[in-house]
Amino acid sequence: MATIPASIPVGQLRGHLSDVTDEVARGRRFVVTRNNKPRMALVPIADLELLKAIEDSADLKAIRKRAKEPTTPWDDVKSKLGL
Repeated sequence: MATIPASIPVGQLRGHLSDVTDEVARGRRFVVTRNNKPRMALVPIADLELLKAIEDSADLKAIRKRAKEPTTPWDDVKSKLGL
């Protein structure tokens, strides 16, 4: 197999999908382009899981911060809006 560049046009990806899949499974990352513009990334599952963990951590931090803010009962909101 020839070396596949880290940035690959979608048309070229079609012809090398099996090889790219194997490379991603080995830890390699690819940026898939269309009309020379990045459209998506192919990353190993471990990278995706790390991104999800980082996002979950940020969400939890925001939830904890917002939990300290005062709340308004839903019935009060509906009443104020005339619903």
